[in-house]
Amino acid sequence: MKYYWTTKDGVKVDVDEMSTDHLRNTLKMILRNIKNAKSKPKPMGNIEYQFQEAEWKHWQNEQEDEIYPY
Repeated sequence: MKYYWTTKDGVKVDVDEMSTDHLRNTLKMILRNIKNAKSKPKPMGNIEYQFQEAEWKHWQNEQEDEIYPY
């Protein structure tokens, strides 16, 4: 199976043909991107979302009641 790396210019390069320096820089970029990536929220089903939204609103109301107790 052939694997290709697409450069930022859109050029496809056969990974088997890449120089050692190019492979090293590619690996560094991948590791840097993983380190800097923000975690994505898990997709939730509609029922779970509604439950969490209700819990959040309940918590938010409690916080407001503590701040503005009238």
